[in-house]
Amino acid sequence: ADRGTSVRAELFDDPGTAERASIRGLRRLYALARAGELAHHLEYAPGFDDAVMACLAATGAGRATLVDALRRALASHAFVDGLPAVRDAAEFEARADREAARLPEVAAALVRASEAIHRSAVEVHRALEGSIPASWGDSVADIRVQLRRLAPVDAVANVPRESLPSLVRWVAALAARARKLRSGGHARDASLMAQVQRWEDELAEAEATLAAERGDAEVLAPFRELLEEYRVSLFAQELRTRVPVSDERLARALRSSPPAGIRGQSRPRSRPS
Repeated sequence: ADRGTSVRAELFDDPGTAERASIRGLRRLYALARAGELAHHLEYAPGFDDAVMACLAATGAGRATLVDALRRALASHAFVDGLPAVRDAAEFEARADREAARLPEVAAALVRASEAIHRSAVEVHRALEGSIPASWGDSVADIRVQLRRLAPVDAVANVPRESLPSLVRWVAALAARARKLRSGGHARDASLMAQVQRWEDELAEAEATLAAERGDAEVLAPFRELLEEYRVSLFAQELRTRVPVSDERLARALRSSPPAGIRGQSRPRSRPS
């Protein structure tokens, strides 16, 4: 289990929760064990300085904070995502050695993605600068909530490798929405936001149920991703969605997450190691 500055063994009652926790812990362990090597490849990746400046402008966070986030993402993308679970120390080291040749390529992709995400975030900030009519209040509040959710300093560390291109597109769609709002599209934005709000409310209710049952919030990840695609389809159709999306598909995705993901999970118990 990932404990931020360390990992530790814990016993979970639910196999799915245990597996997801193990993946998070493995990402953290590689980030800690190979910290210097990972940071080296990131800081020498093309465009790294541009990514630092974009992050600073968008979030106020500096170089060290971004490197820490990118290091965690690089450990995940190079050593964990899409690969079988590691079960012993020998395989842990062997995998890092095998995959080391890919680090420059993966680091470059992460730096490009981080720069693109935070550049789009800066566009959102600029579109919302200056005087904002009171009638725009709900739309602006929703955009800002989305921006905090999608484009924090560690944005690239919050998604698996296969979801990274989608994250870049989701933040670009948010920038497109902010520009359209500024150019006079408030009435349309308000109408579209009402369509989204139903599903945001459904998601919040499912998250609250999971929290009350001490369930793993990751069971809702497929629904969250589909909801972001729904937002793209409404606010920035020109960017296109990764998959077809509709209210019916959202309903099916929500049904397939809870209650199966909520029930049968209990609080983890520490195990000496």
